[in-house]
Parts: sequence; C-alpha cells; structure tokens
Amino acid sequence: MSRIFLKYGVNPHQAHAVVSHPREPMKVVNGQPGYINLLDALTAWQLVMEMRAATGKASAASFKHVSPAGAALEKPLDDVFLASQFLARREYSPVATAYARARGGDRMCSFGDAVAVSEKVDVSLANLLKGEVSDLIIAPDYDAEALEILEALGAKETHPEGLFFPDTYHFSAGTSDLTILRQAYDKMHATLDASWETRADHLPVKGKYQALILASIVEKETGDPSERKMVAAVFVNRLRKRMRLQTDPTVIYGLGEQFDGNLRRRDLEKDTPYNTYTRYGLPPTPIAMPGAGAIAAVLHPAPGDSLYFVSRGDGSHYFSGALKEHNLAVDKYQRKKAGIRLPAEEGSR
Repeated sequence: MSRIFLKYGVNPHQAHAVVSHPREPMKVVNGQPGYINLLDALTAWQLVMEMRAATGKASAASFKHVSPAGAALEKPLDDVFLASQFLARREYSPVATAYARARGGDRMCSFGDAVAVSEKVDVSLANLLKGEVSDLIIAPDYDAEALEILEALGAKETHPEGLFFPDTYHFSAGTSDLTILRQAYDKMHATLDASWETRADHLPVKGKYQALILASIVEKETGDPSERKMVAAVFVNRLRKRMRLQTDPTVIYGLGEQFDGNLRRRDLEKDTPYNTYTRYGLPPTPIAMPGAGAIAAVLHPAPGDSLYFVSRGDGSHYFSGALKEHNLAVDKYQRKKAGIRLPAEEGSR
C-alpha cells in the first residue's frame, strides 16, 4: 500500500492527511507536499500529458491554486524572449524551453508555482528551476545529476528571500554558483544563530526564521545604524500588543512588479500576504537580506514603549508611544506644519 503524508501549511501541531493507493502511482522524491500541492500536481500533470499526446512535443505547465498560470510546448528561445525573462544565453533542452515559455506567460502568477513537465527532468531544466521559486515539480523521471542540483543547497526553507548574508565574498574564477550561495547561506545562519543564543527574554518571535523576517523589515525601514534598535523596539512592542505592524516596505514587497515607486492609499488597502496594514503579525517570509546589525537589533531591541515612528526627512526618525504625539509628528515632518512642539524634543531646546 502506497501512502503519501500531506502537511497542512506550517502548523506542526496539526495532523497530516494521508493519501493511500494499492500501487505506487507516484513517489515523493524530496520534501513533503501539502494538500493543495497534490491538487496542483495532479491537475497540471493531466494537462501536460494530454498536450504531449496531442502534439508529440515536450510540454510544461505552471500551476497555482489548481489553475494554470501558463502552459507551453517546446520551442527554441530567441534573444528577445531570453532578455524578457532574465535568462542567460545558453543551450536549453526541449523540456527546459517548454517550461521557460510556460512560466514566461505570467511570471508574477507563476511565483511559487507547481511545475509539471511531460519529459524527464534533465540538467538543463534543473539549472533553470534553480533560479526560480517553485513549490514542487511533477515529472515522469529525473536525471540523478538534476536532482543533485535541486537538493544542493539543502535549505529547509521554501523561499530564498533573506537566506543569504549580504557581504563581500572572495572567490576565484571557475567557482560554482552553488559554492558561493552555500557560503552566503551558511554565513546567514551562523550570524542568526550567534545573535539568537544571546537574545533578550520574552521576544514575540517564534523561532529564528521569524526573527529573520522581522530583521528584514528593520533593514528596509532604516539605514541609520543608531536607530535600528529603536525601530526594532517599535515592531516588538506592536507585536506584543497584537497591533498591526503597518510598515510600508512589506506592502511594497507584496506588490512586486506592480509597484511603480509611488505608494498610494489603494495599495495600503489592497490585501496581500505581505500587507501589514490589513493583516496582523509578520509577513510569511523575509522581504530583504538583513545584515548583522538588523538581526542584532531585533534580538536585542531598545528599551521603551514606542509604538510609532515617522521620518524627519533627514534620514532620522521621531519615535513616540502615543498616537496623538505621533500625529503631531506627522503634521510637523510630513505635512510641514509650522509651530508644532513635540514632547521628545522639548529637552533639546
């Protein structure tokens, strides 16, 4: 009896669902799928195999939420298409060209997709997938070398954002991309582990990955090293009080390529998994690559009860613990109203 255990989201306490079959119609080679992953895989598989039977050509599909984001047949990739998809000029196998075209139909919708192909996963397709973010791939077979590429980093996380430490790395000509990525990945974990061991008590983050997510927000909110711990304290205090974080960088990240440089009210009201104006708690993944300073700030935030901050327009921020004071600061620094005196600035006069 073949059995596949299906996880529900990221809740470790929720029981698995189990799919059983007298034979073994498919085998999970790596990872653990969820219920929606199974539905995506089976639906996409049916489509690509029907395309293959009808045309005799390598076929591929990109599925999200049991709906096709794109489907395509093999066809050589010209320079215009390669440039539009940010792909390198190199030889692509027929099945790799099919998937590149399927994903290229709508790259935004294909982010985190389920990949289905009618042919064996070869090294060419594996190298293409290595540069994308996908939840799973279903295929009739795979080359051992291709599987090795896909497993090479050994990352447990499913989203690459924030996993690689921003730093200067020295390497010689011919060093593989995986070697460089492994170095940056390991350094991020080492930096996070070191700060986590000495973290402050009673922080409202459940594990190192949540700390990484919060650190990425701090990284985007301020470029002033002297303010990182204050910015971190605001978000820590808001999480403790179950207040929405209401931070613009998460909204911008959630908008993706739709963001044109101008954040509008309608953007703040458009719900996405990353909109911290419409949703409580942290976004699902980091939104940037945080440095050591931002990680340290989140795990050792400044003392105090600040819940708000607003840009002064000179790279620094005004912090406050009450909404009334914050609104006054917004009037003074954002709306440029004259004659406003703020409590925290009285002592400096």
